[in-house]
Amino acid sequence: MNEWEHDHIATPAEADREYAENVGRDNPKRAWILSDRDVWYRNPFYSGPPVPHPEDYCPPAAEPDPWFYDPGAIPGEAMFLLHYDPKDETSMAGIIEEEQADGSSLFAAYLPDGELVGRFPNPDAAKEATDKRLRGK
Repeated sequence: MNEWEHDHIATPAEADREYAENVGRDNPKRAWILSDRDVWYRNPFYSGPPVPHPEDYCPPAAEPDPWFYDPGAIPGEAMFLLHYDPKDETSMAGIIEEEQADGSSLFAAYLPDGELVGRFPNPDAAKEATDKRLRGK
């Protein structure tokens, strides 16, 4: 032991790293070690798959909605289009709002060949029925 090591007082960061090393040695399955000063350190003994920093919360990416909503659809045009391709203006299905005599609406779902999937009380029910029909084909 040299004189520097004998007279040196560890900084808080050095003490934390030593703590993380000691705890990590005993817990090699933990990717991160939390010090008593609330600082996270990578476990030098961890050998599993990469684990993000515990405070870096990244929610899983949501899958994009396959239904395109056209707020400018005029009566008789599809207001929802399944897998709409704006380049050639095609889709796998469409939902048209049909106003009823009593002022309510039904939502008619159609396949590209004009086949009616059905009329539904709301767009979500029309989407679900269309998705089921297409999965069944």
